[in-house]
Amino acid sequence: MKYFKNPITGEVFAYDMDDPSQVEAILPGLVAMTDEEVQLHLNPPPTPEQILAEAQAQFKVYNDHANAQKLGLTNRISTLQDSVDLDLATPDDVAELVTKQAALLVWKKYSILLGRIPTAIGWPAAPTWPPQPVDAISDTMLSITSANRSTVINLANQQNVLLE
Repeated sequence: MKYFKNPITGEVFAYDMDDPSQVEAILPGLVAMTDEEVQLHLNPPPTPEQILAEAQAQFKVYNDHANAQKLGLTNRISTLQDSVDLDLATPDDVAELVTKQAALLVWKKYSILLGRIPTAIGWPAAPTWPPQPVDAISDTMLSITSANRSTVINLANQQNVLLE
């Protein structure tokens, strides 16, 4: 396939150079396109509207995920706090409460940073997304094991959480 362009109108024509009838049909005045011109014609860069739509769609995915994480954590914290308030909390409940509260703070911070992206330099063509908390949580959250249970209980006591 060989591509030609009308230098006046910019119209593009494609001809199968292996087909003699098409070779004979090439209109006079057409200019053969370079490989670079052909690639640009076949794969045009995204329009500003497409770039904005793509950035907004990605923002929505990240924002919806963050909201879902915060809602899930808030619901679990509420249940765990109920067990504390009713003096029914086990040490595991208290440890989980402290862990979930720490995770919620991380997701809240992420949401704030995420919310600033549409007004930041680079939007929408090259947004700099904050790292998702999955990595931050794994680095900062405590796993509940018998080895660190006393640390978690001490943290809970510092936050005025009632224990048995």
